[in-house]
Amino acid sequence: MDFKDLTIIKEIYETKNITKAANNLFISQPTLTYHLQKLEKDLGISIMTRQPKGVVFSENGLLLAHFAQKTLQDWMHLKEEFVLTSTSSSTPLKIGLSTVISKLKFPRLFQQYTHMHKEFKPLLYTGSSTLELPKLLYTKEIDIAIVRGNLTWEGPQILLKEEPYYLISNSPIQLENLLKSTWICYQSSYITKTDLQLRQWGNSYFTHHTPKTMLLNSIEAAIEMVKHNLGWTIIPEIYLTHCSTLHATPIAIRNEQPITRKTILAYQPYIETHKEAQMFIHYIKKYYK
Repeated sequence: MDFKDLTIIKEIYETKNITKAANNLFISQPTLTYHLQKLEKDLGISIMTRQPKGVVFSENGLLLAHFAQKTLQDWMHLKEEFVLTSTSSSTPLKIGLSTVISKLKFPRLFQQYTHMHKEFKPLLYTGSSTLELPKLLYTKEIDIAIVRGNLTWEGPQILLKEEPYYLISNSPIQLENLLKSTWICYQSSYITKTDLQLRQWGNSYFTHHTPKTMLLNSIEAAIEMVKHNLGWTIIPEIYLTHCSTLHATPIAIRNEQPITRKTILAYQPYIETHKEAQMFIHYIKKYYK
C-alpha cells in the first residue's frame, strides 16, 4: 500500500462514487478498480460494496478511509514544514505586532537587534491582538506574533511580561475621592478579560454612586484629557513613559491581586528549528526581562 492507494481510497470515500473518483484522479475506471481489488487482496479485507446510489464502505473500509485521510493530511503538513524550515535566509520572517507594541516597545528593540544583525530583514505586520493577529497566526500568514492580553493558540507561546494597570491623574488623588472627578474611559472593539476586571474594580469602589464619565475610543486621547486636568483614567504600564508629568497609582480589585495585562510571544511550531527566528526570539526574551 502506498500514497497512490491512500489517495484512491480517500477520493472514493469523499465522492461515494467510483466513476467520479476516477475522473477526479485522471485515471481510468478499470485502473482504479484494479488498484482496489489488489489492495483488498493484500490486506485480506473487503473495503466497500457497490450499490445503485454509490458505494458503501465496510467497517474495515471506514477504518482504512479515515487512516487515508489522516495520513495524507499529515504528509501534506510535513511537506509544508520541510519547505518552511529549509527556506533560505533570503525569505524573510513574517512578524506580527500588536498596534501598541509596534508604537511603544518594538522600535527600540528592533533598532538594537538589527544594529547587531544587519542581515535580519523581516516583514512586519501590525494589527489588533484580539482580531487580526490571531487570524494571521492560524492561517500561517505570519511566523511570529507579539500580542497583548490572553491568546487562544495551541502552538508554542512565551509569556514575556505581565504588566500592572495604573490610575493616572494630573495631581495626587485618593481613591475615596474619585467620585469628585470625571472618569475618562476608553473602549476597544473587543471586550477582553482585563476590561471585565476593570469593571469589577469599578463596581467594588462605586457601590452606591458612580462618577461622571467621559467615553472615548482611544487610550492616547484619554491620556491627553488627563494631562489637561479634565479627569482621571486607568492605563497599562506600557503607557507610563508618555505620562511622566502625571501622578500614577497602581490599582487592584479589593483584597485581590493587581489588575494586569499579558504580553505574549507566539509562533508557528516549525519556527523551533529555524535558526534565525530562534536567535530573534532569544533576544526578545532577554529584552523583556
